[in-house]
Amino acid sequence: MTPPTGYFSIRFLQQAVNVGAVDIYLVPSTRHALRLQAALQQCGPRVGGGLCERNAGQYTIVVTPTGVITTPYSSSSLTFVAGQVRTALIMDAQLTTNPPVTVVIGDDLN
Repeated sequence: MTPPTGYFSIRFLQQAVNVGAVDIYLVPSTRHALRLQAALQQCGPRVGGGLCERNAGQYTIVVTPTGVITTPYSSSSLTFVAGQVRTALIMDAQLTTNPPVTVVIGDDLN
């Protein structure tokens, strides 16, 4: 499904069983995660979230265990262009517990 004009879409697949439920933020380059509403809240393991549509631009993906204010996972700044569709797979980190998750982003539609 193509996003509306000027927007990109991203879907999150939460597969981090050891971490439990997470809150997921899409933080624009001009904002701070603690001042934003989570894009998805209490996203439990083995749950796929719906598509989040946002204005094209630069974002950081922040994943925190539900109810925790610290940011155990924060991506580098990512640029999303209008019309893109992405899938972000959230998995348990294999060699560390800090951060406890890792995120891989797949290109669905450019």
